[in-house]
Amino acid sequence: MDRIRTVRVVLAVVSLGAFLGASCSSTESEVVATQDIQAGFVATAGSSGSTRIEATLRSGAKDVELTGGDFLSATTTQPRTAVMIRRRLITDPQVFGVSYAREFPGNEKDTLIEITFDRHATGGISTRNSRVTLPTPFSLHWVSSPVTREPAALDFSRSSAEPRFVVWDPDAAPDFEAGDVLGFSITGTCIEPYSGVIDWEQGEAALELTNRLQDRPPPNDGQTCTVEVEMTLRRNGVVDPAFRAGTFVAEQVRVFSLLARP
Repeated sequence: MDRIRTVRVVLAVVSLGAFLGASCSSTESEVVATQDIQAGFVATAGSSGSTRIEATLRSGAKDVELTGGDFLSATTTQPRTAVMIRRRLITDPQVFGVSYAREFPGNEKDTLIEITFDRHATGGISTRNSRVTLPTPFSLHWVSSPVTREPAALDFSRSSAEPRFVVWDPDAAPDFEAGDVLGFSITGTCIEPYSGVIDWEQGEAALELTNRLQDRPPPNDGQTCTVEVEMTLRRNGVVDPAFRAGTFVAEQVRVFSLLARP
């Protein structure tokens, strides 16, 4: 019996390895032309005051692994002081696949973020014109009224006749700029995921959660659970035209938790 179990374990490990290998293919950057690469750049700022910059390169269905001396670097420039910080992006072990990232200090509105793809070592076309600016930082508040902004207890009933709201500060122009997108996501083990976009340009400045959250199907209905409220303010930038295609997004992300009763 022990021998059979051992064989089954070995086969399971081999199968998992084959699956992972098949689902994560990559190619070396030194054999791929810049015009055949799609770039995915994201700058995420949180309430801690720092910004994480992440870069992923792909060619067709394959990740592009930097080889032969090719490298990615990011530069941040503070809008008020013009202080510049440049760092080379390094392999990101938190991501399944090939990705490069680095943490930078600061999360100020309109911080300029630029990513350079340096290919001097391999003779490829380098790129220096991928850039984006951070949208404004904001804070979240849980209140009983969006007018008075009276703080509410973090323990609430989803079906209560007394409304409860998420509000944010700031909540409109000139802090928010045309084109900035404010989205929300509410998740928890006892509720169905609830997400959407806030139309702040038309004056929407509060998100009511009472009588909005739907219970999960049985047996998870009618339960109390912790729900996570996440709001993200996104701004689009530009990717160097030498790439085949790509996106560069900057976002401010804020999260807090509530205890939601039936």
